[in-house]
Amino acid sequence: AHPLDSHSALMVPVFAVAALPILWRRRGIVAAVGVSLVVVAASVPAFGWVTRCGFALPLSVAMAYAVARFAGSRQNHLLGLVGVLALQIVTLVKDSSTGGLGPLVLSVPAAAAFYGIGLLVEARARRAVTEPTLGAEHVHA
Repeated sequence: AHPLDSHSALMVPVFAVAALPILWRRRGIVAAVGVSLVVVAASVPAFGWVTRCGFALPLSVAMAYAVARFAGSRQNHLLGLVGVLALQIVTLVKDSSTGGLGPLVLSVPAAAAFYGIGLLVEARARRAVTEPTLGAEHVHA
């Protein structure tokens, strides 16, 4: 959709650094979304028109799921979701493969779907186990 502005090999480590915060999802998903957002946003003026959507949109969807699972308070959920949307916008603003923000019509619903799945998984994880998981014949004393 748009010619590449940069062929720099530095894009690889920068994009890797942008993806690494997903590993912090259990400790601080809001901070992880924020760090990824800052790194991707910094790549826009640094590299210009390049393809970011291939790694950053799947990352944003994974972050949306992680927000649902690990954000905790309602305020953190809201901050995390705003961060995910901002990550998608920053990703697409100068994406050479998509040419702009058009793919938001697909990426926002995908993130919303994975957020919903994360909420279901979190609700199921919080539910207390009411029955033993093993029958009496499996318990060895």
